[in-house]
Amino acid sequence: MIKQGAEITIVPSGRLEEMKLSGLAGIRGIIIEDLCYNGRKNKGCMVCLDTPYMGEYTWFIPVESIKIKE
Repeated sequence: MIKQGAEITIVPSGRLEEMKLSGLAGIRGIIIEDLCYNGRKNKGCMVCLDTPYMGEYTWFIPVESIKIKE
């Protein structure tokens, strides 16, 4: 389970590329909602970015592209 409020960095992944969101790689943000529960087909999190991407701050990021800041 990923904690709400955790700081993350978006890393490249095949899933991110499939979503045509490779430009998000390297951007930092904060988890605002964990969507990795059982039964969900597309696991990931809603993330509020530090800087806007395509004019938006809030994006769904697949779990494969989330690196939690330690």
